[in-house]
Amino acid sequence: MAHQGDGGDAVLRPRPLGRRERRFLRRGARSRWCGLSRHARETDPGRPHAIRERRRGTGIGPPLGAHRRRRLARPARPPAPDVRRGRGAARPVRCHAAASGGLGGESRDQDRGVRSQRQGGGLRHASRRPASVPAAEGRDPQDRRATGRHGLSRHDLLAPRRHARGAGQAALVKRRVLGRTGLAVSPIGFGAWAIGGNRFGNSYGATDDAESRRAVRRAYDLGCNFFDTADVYGHGHSEKILGESLEGIRQDVIVATKVGGNFYNRDVNPLLLPRLTEALGRPLAQVASDAPLPVTHDANFSPAYVRFAVERSLGRLRTDYIDVLQLHNPALGLTANPETYGVLEDLKEEGKIRSYGVSVHTPEEGLAAVEVTRPDTIQIAYNVVRREAEDRFLPAARAANIGIIAREPLANGLLAGKYGPDSAWEEGDIRARMPRPYLTQIAALGERVKELADQAGVTAAQLALRFVLDNESVSVVIVGMKTVAQVEENLSLER
Repeated sequence: MAHQGDGGDAVLRPRPLGRRERRFLRRGARSRWCGLSRHARETDPGRPHAIRERRRGTGIGPPLGAHRRRRLARPARPPAPDVRRGRGAARPVRCHAAASGGLGGESRDQDRGVRSQRQGGGLRHASRRPASVPAAEGRDPQDRRATGRHGLSRHDLLAPRRHARGAGQAALVKRRVLGRTGLAVSPIGFGAWAIGGNRFGNSYGATDDAESRRAVRRAYDLGCNFFDTADVYGHGHSEKILGESLEGIRQDVIVATKVGGNFYNRDVNPLLLPRLTEALGRPLAQVASDAPLPVTHDANFSPAYVRFAVERSLGRLRTDYIDVLQLHNPALGLTANPETYGVLEDLKEEGKIRSYGVSVHTPEEGLAAVEVTRPDTIQIAYNVVRREAEDRFLPAARAANIGIIAREPLANGLLAGKYGPDSAWEEGDIRARMPRPYLTQIAALGERVKELADQAGVTAAQLALRFVLDNESVSVVIVGMKTVAQVEENLSLER
């Protein structure tokens, strides 16, 4: 039953969780990972095998250059008009664009964004912590007291105000601020890995492109304005589908993508040539030099390659700017080196990106990104099973006012309550390559989450998402979706 609260907000009240259910979600109830190394339990499209390896575009706008007037990129939807703690008039996301000579407003810190001289540290200070944000602190049991008897935060159960809207307009939902970027984002974002398809065996099974496009537009209609992808997802196919789907509403949304997985590399091991020929249907020599290949051979974060990859992403996304450009899981040494971000500062100054960040695997890599002071955002895996980020990384990132993008809230779908210990996946699905002990353990935890969700009157996916949203250090959680049904289930938390 929904009850009207102050200001017309409806509070959704699921059935309360009992002591045993809350104990399951308490701090410290973590997986032991079956004794597996980090690389054995992680899968990424840039790593073809979870254990053995660590390691065309039309419709783009005119090129940005010196002949074009520098201006502020169009804001992504009216910024934060429905943020719960500020119900007055909407405030601009960016200001003083002229003072910065490029995209984005003038920093509150005079050293922010200043390029290093390629010698020395080149640190840029983080923005001053807002008064409303406490000093770094962990997510301890006392942090849960304010969440009520359900173990869930009240503000994450607020439904949007009942505003009338015309056909084709997005629903109004609450917004969170993506750290010092100032971008107002929907708490739940669209993870576009799955819509990249399974042609190259680095995704989540077969997809229907038409259904993928409908899913993207349905997410927008339900108030989602944050869409996260990567060039390596489907080797460009995810970006292509996303660009097509957002045509006509590009100015209303925030697009984040990632670069660094080099799937254009022609310098391949000769033993791979027969496999490439079979996958391509023709010899490698007959393929255009800038065409994606069906195998990701290496990672490349050199300035020249980053520029090359960004230009290709802009074409596939059908846009002339990227809101959040992320480096896709660089090694720790690169993450900690301020010189790594020099090309990103250049791209930002040129107007091709509005902000930049880094995607990481471990909290240690995340802390290195915080300490180097360069990234505006950091993306990391965080869910009811993987909670190691709570100890040091999330408090440090929040204190530095860095936008946190939480990924894998459903643990590759295993917490959605749809899979058991004996589940199997088609060849090419990344879960088919995960170690069976890990799958068995996480699937068992998924069944437990489903039991708790049934008691609370929500789905397992909704409960798992709500756990992540309950941590206010998280700016946006991206959940993989490839069908309209998945979109409607996941985004119902925002209605």
